[in-house]
Amino acid sequence: MPKVHSEIRIMWLMFLMIVAIAAWFLELHLLSYLCALALVMSVMHYVDLIQNPTQDIATQFDAEHVRNSKVPLYLASLLAVLGAVMSWHWVLGAGITIWIFFFLRWLRRLEQQLNRLQHLLERQQQSSQQGLTPAATLSKSKTQSEAALRTEAECNSQAELKSGAVAEPESKFASESMPESASEFKSSLESAPFALQPQQGEVTITAADSVELSISTGSTQTNTPDLNMLDQVKSWLFQGNPVLKAAICILLIGIVLLLRFATEHWQIDLAMQLALLALLSTSVCGLGCRLFRKNPSFALGLQGLGMAGLFLSLFFAYYNQVIASFPLAAALYMCIMAATIGLSLKQNSIELALMAMLVAYFAPFSLPIRDMSSVELLTYYLLINIAIAILSSVRPWKVLVHIALLTSVVIGSGYALQHADFAQLPMLLLILAHTAIFIWLGFRYSQLIAKRDLQQFQLKPVLDIALIFGAPTVAYALVYLLYFESILWQASLSFAFAVVFAGLYALIKRKAHIDVIAQSYLSLSLIFLSIIPAILLPEQWSVVGWALQGVLVFAYALWRDLAIGRYLAMALLIIAGLSGAYYLLESDDLPRSVLWCLSLSYIVVVVLANSCERFRAQYDNLMAVFHAMLMFFAFAILLLLFADQFDLDEHPSLVLLLLSIGLFILNEIMQLLKATWTWFIPKCLAMLPILLYALWLLVTQMDQGQLIWVSNVDAWYFAASGILLFGLSLRTQMNYATVQEPISASALLSLSLASMVLWPAMPYMSLMILPLLFCAWGFFRRQDHKLVMIWQSNASLMLLLIWMICSQLFEQGAFDVYWLPVINPFDLVSLAALLAMIWLLSLQLKTRLDRGIIAILAVLSLLWLSSYILLRALHVYLETPYNQIELWGNAVVQLSLTLLWVSLAFITMTLAKRLKLRALWILGASLLVIVTFKLVLLDLSHIGTLLRVFSFLGAGLVMLIIAYIAPIPDLPSSDREDTVPK
Repeated sequence: MPKVHSEIRIMWLMFLMIVAIAAWFLELHLLSYLCALALVMSVMHYVDLIQNPTQDIATQFDAEHVRNSKVPLYLASLLAVLGAVMSWHWVLGAGITIWIFFFLRWLRRLEQQLNRLQHLLERQQQSSQQGLTPAATLSKSKTQSEAALRTEAECNSQAELKSGAVAEPESKFASESMPESASEFKSSLESAPFALQPQQGEVTITAADSVELSISTGSTQTNTPDLNMLDQVKSWLFQGNPVLKAAICILLIGIVLLLRFATEHWQIDLAMQLALLALLSTSVCGLGCRLFRKNPSFALGLQGLGMAGLFLSLFFAYYNQVIASFPLAAALYMCIMAATIGLSLKQNSIELALMAMLVAYFAPFSLPIRDMSSVELLTYYLLINIAIAILSSVRPWKVLVHIALLTSVVIGSGYALQHADFAQLPMLLLILAHTAIFIWLGFRYSQLIAKRDLQQFQLKPVLDIALIFGAPTVAYALVYLLYFESILWQASLSFAFAVVFAGLYALIKRKAHIDVIAQSYLSLSLIFLSIIPAILLPEQWSVVGWALQGVLVFAYALWRDLAIGRYLAMALLIIAGLSGAYYLLESDDLPRSVLWCLSLSYIVVVVLANSCERFRAQYDNLMAVFHAMLMFFAFAILLLLFADQFDLDEHPSLVLLLLSIGLFILNEIMQLLKATWTWFIPKCLAMLPILLYALWLLVTQMDQGQLIWVSNVDAWYFAASGILLFGLSLRTQMNYATVQEPISASALLSLSLASMVLWPAMPYMSLMILPLLFCAWGFFRRQDHKLVMIWQSNASLMLLLIWMICSQLFEQGAFDVYWLPVINPFDLVSLAALLAMIWLLSLQLKTRLDRGIIAILAVLSLLWLSSYILLRALHVYLETPYNQIELWGNAVVQLSLTLLWVSLAFITMTLAKRLKLRALWILGASLLVIVTFKLVLLDLSHIGTLLRVFSFLGAGLVMLIIAYIAPIPDLPSSDREDTVPK
């Protein structure tokens, strides 16, 4: 696995442990248990990521390996969870102990397997040097004694324990060279058979190593503009000296806390305290400058810490009136900022600039009382942005510029919106001043890049849109909100922005090396001109203007293949949606034609984008997600319109039927246009509001566990809607293997909704009738690959598990039609669901789902449904508790459950012996383990003496019979050959 992924996983495990321990001391025991469970599952998953490829490699190379079952680990986890829930501490301790034992045994076997593979690779290396064939090498390695292999593994383990680290061949194999599949490993082995172990005297330096080396030696080449912002943030976090960065952050927090404590509590002269801190910060900064040649990265950290201390000291001095003169404070601030700029440029260090600027941005919020007005904060940020403009005019540091933009927008505008303590004109001037700076930064950055590498320069969305397009767009959005009630101001400012960018285009269009920047300014000018007509429309009808303009711009962008046009159309459609939501919430007389136009505009955009192959080729991830959200909101709006148009008291399901018909027709049109994934995602999101409305209808019409339909016609409207949605889910141009999970989930949910109409008096049972018939059809037509794919999904397994749990707990009509045990509708449907679950689990054997989980699910499903069938019979004939806590203390119930579970184990293990199915026998043995725990944990303390004797005698007698007639089947010959003795 990659090094960065390993670090992230270690961080995740440490985070879980820290949260669990902290929650335990805070007496949040439930959170501790959840974190412990997540830690256990994460550790097992991470080890599994190493084990599975290792077994695949061993199989391909015909090497000996041991198959490890994780069933004991799952059982131990369940035992520990049971102990934690029931507050049985000794059971909890036993479960944890058993889990640790089996987990360590798993690791030991995995270690031995890795040693064998390493030994095999060494043998192959020697044979390659001696001219032997790989087959001869394999046969030779197989003939080596097992004792020698075991001795080598023990020696390696002792050496690892002494050195405190994993042995180099294993760790390299496990953490760096582990392929995704055995075929990849085989191909890499064939191309470089000696690459696993470097020879003596050989030094291998990878690209990541070279980057880290350059950072540690203070190289100035780490801030390459070719990396995007996310890559540079990752580089800063995971490379270089992370301990130094963590130390600086902790020290900064300590300085802030020290200053606040000194301000509020210390009796020493505050001026003396701040002077000493400023002197100390200056000394730290000077020491960093002195150490720069010896240790650049450490020196830069000291310089950043010193500058941060100076900024904070100045702020606290001005806040506490130690420096009462504002001009003096401003002059000192300018001196510190000038020193920061000078050091950053002289040493070509973006790290120093980042540390200093971030502290400067957040310094006002470190004060004990933050009474700064919005205008003062934005003015202060303006000074910082001017300093960043000076830096970025010399060095193309895009991360610094992006952070400045995000901080000014998020913190500055958020602070202003929260306090709302400003006049319009000063705020307008500040917004325009910030905008001018970022326009210059966008131009200058692109200009520097163009001069540096003219041949490779191009308009990259992550790079230039954030700088060239982002700042003006965000600025105008803030101005729009500032003058939200004044259409004249909005249109005038839009025209002013258009004139400014048209002027910039005219000034720089003749310079060939920055022609792309000129074209961007021309696009911005046209954008601000194009939105003026929509602004000038009357209030509510401006929604229609935004929507229609978005559709027209999007159609033109598709025709001309203009990425900027598509992004502009997205922005216009977003503005239309936000304006529509605002007027819908603020006014009661919003014309319904406005909402009709908005929803149809959204649908038209999606249809246009999928109308031909040339348009579909322009799709990217952002556009796919955006169109999916358009379809969701389009059908949500249509749902509101239909609900307002029709009387929901008479035919609430008619709205559901109309929406289903509309989406079905739209899907058929897309089928004719041969739209694939570009339509599949929007279709799934369009179904979501329909399904949510259907669930809302079911909840509102449920009364005392029964569905009360308004009329039979309305019920059949509901059923027809479910059938249409079911067909809609199956009708797609996509390969079922690619979109297996969403197809399965939507199809089964839709079919379940249609099935609710069949038996309203027993809705949970009725819910499962049509899905079970569909499952039977899929079972008898197993040659149909698409049907099998629907039932082989995790979604179908999860939905069936949810039904099995909820139906037994919440079905209130199970006793209304009860004839005999098993011979009644609800028990028959439950048994059919159990058979379906067994078939689904058998299909999951062909997937990557762990076999241990499959076995656990099979056992629990059998116990759950069979136990409830027995509980219903006991409740009918003996009036025992049902779905009540008292049943755990009822002697008859506990005796019956014990005998039932032992009988199921007897049948399962006897059948496994006859059919020689070792896996089925282990399944039955798991039932016996559960019975044993039940006898010890429940029967000894909750039932009477005589029935306790019967429970133990009956269970022991059946176990004795099982031990005689159904011992564990022998391993198949192939498995015996693959199994290595301990």
